[in-house]
Parts: sequence; C-alpha cells; structure tokens
Amino acid sequence: MFQIILFGVSLTLLIAFFSIKLFEVRGGRVLFEEKRKELDKRVLNEFERRKIKAPQIELDGVLHFIHDVLHNVAVGVHGSVRVAERHTARAVNSIKGRRDNIKRNSTSSEFLKNVGDYKNKLKRPEHK
Repeated sequence: MFQIILFGVSLTLLIAFFSIKLFEVRGGRVLFEEKRKELDKRVLNEFERRKIKAPQIELDGVLHFIHDVLHNVAVGVHGSVRVAERHTARAVNSIKGRRDNIKRNSTSSEFLKNVGDYKNKLKRPEHK
C-alpha cells in the first residue's frame, strides 16, 4: 500500500513540475525567481561541500564491476534461452513423432498404392 501512495505522490509532483514549467515557458516569466536563485546557490554549496568529503572512487574498478555484472546477466540470459530452446525442441520432436506415428498407422488409398507401385517399377538413372 505504501508503494502505491508513494507512486501517486511522485506522479502528482511530476505532473505539477511539468505544468509549472509549461506555464513558465508560455508566459515567459519565472515563478519565485529570487527564491529559486537563492535555493540554487544553497544546493550548489551543499553539493560542493559533500563532493569534497566524498571518498574518491576508482573508475577502473567501477567499470570492471559493471562489466562483470553485465557479463553475468548475459550468461544468465543465454542459459535461459538454451533451456527454453531445449524444451521447445523436445516439444517439437514429440509432436513430429506423434505425427509420424499417425501417418505410418493410417492406410493409404488404392490410388496412392498404385502410384507408389508404378514409381517403384520405373528405371532410375544411376548417379555418377
């Protein structure tokens, strides 16, 4: 239930944000211009302060980690596709086997038997 409420609040605020931006663009003026400039300065100062305190992350290690994660995801997807392929192949072979059994057990018409006998009596060219 909490997730639904959180989603609803987020969606409402997002719609409000776009509505205000649309109003500002069409009207050609900025709401609360002085307060926004002050708030922007505060946010930038806080960002710089936290950036200095934050530990430096080695980019090489992060890239290797992302590569490993993506590789493991690709291997997992490949394995899943192979399992699905195996099950699909079994199902197809089962269906084919049933169809072949049906054909073998059924009786041919007289016409097809005569055509088969005629073809068997024909001289076939020898392959070189």
